[in-house]
Amino acid sequence: MKLPQHKSKRNQLINLIKQGKKRVKFTKERPHKWTPNEVRNPNGDIYFPEFTETSAWELIIELLENDHPIKEKTLRKPPGAKGYEIEVKLEPNKPKLYIKLELGKMVFGRSFHYSDWN
Repeated sequence: MKLPQHKSKRNQLINLIKQGKKRVKFTKERPHKWTPNEVRNPNGDIYFPEFTETSAWELIIELLENDHPIKEKTLRKPPGAKGYEIEVKLEPNKPKLYIKLELGKMVFGRSFHYSDWN
């Protein structure tokens, strides 16, 4: 399900991330593939051509604030949790970037990697 442009969940994601209430931590109950250092940042420089942890979250905020399409899905782990998926084409010769966030009392970064489904 695509979220409407001004849905409260989008604003909730933005606010929590900006407040620093975000986390990337692998557990058996909350698996993830969070690899910003393997994704080329088109705005990176010669010394840091890939995303950093900070620039990955900055991109996510930018996409959310600019009403980039986002899809809600129910996660299997943890059961019933709400996830939000974003896909964005950063460069013409690279696969889409796949981002998945989980919303709770904080935002969990679950995926940040090139999409396997291009």
